[in-house]
Amino acid sequence: MSAKGPFDPKRLRRPLRWVLLVAAAAYVLSLGWRYSLVKLPEGTSPLFDVHAGDRAVVMVLAERDAVEAGHIVLWRDARGVLHLGRVVAIGGERVALDAERRQVRRLDDDQPYPLPAGLDVAAVVPNGMVLVLAENPLTRQEGGLVRRAAVEARVLGTMPF
Repeated sequence: MSAKGPFDPKRLRRPLRWVLLVAAAAYVLSLGWRYSLVKLPEGTSPLFDVHAGDRAVVMVLAERDAVEAGHIVLWRDARGVLHLGRVVAIGGERVALDAERRQVRRLDDDQPYPLPAGLDVAAVVPNGMVLVLAENPLTRQEGGLVRRAAVEARVLGTMPF
């Protein structure tokens, strides 16, 4: 019979450190597919926060991720072209349209957004859709009602290099 001494908690420290280190590394690696550094598409309108050609950190969106008004997003049109725009309203939200000034805004927001020529917006954004618009109608006439599934990424910020 071997005589073992009392339990020594110091014997568990090294294996516990390795378990925690491996778990932390696995967590960081699992998040890696969601965040990336991309060059924003050329030919899009300059926004107040980001500009075409900037390098930006984006979060790739899954179906479960929320898209909210004010987010700057990358979305793909029916031809497969990637666009940059700001979400004005999401499905189910009411918007106010000023046809004379060609502006639209959410009812609970005072910030108007220029409405591209030829785009008419319903008073309520349909479910499963988002209203995405460029902020500078002088340079681009893009945006409109976009399927939520077409919104691929959210721009988190730009990089100085």
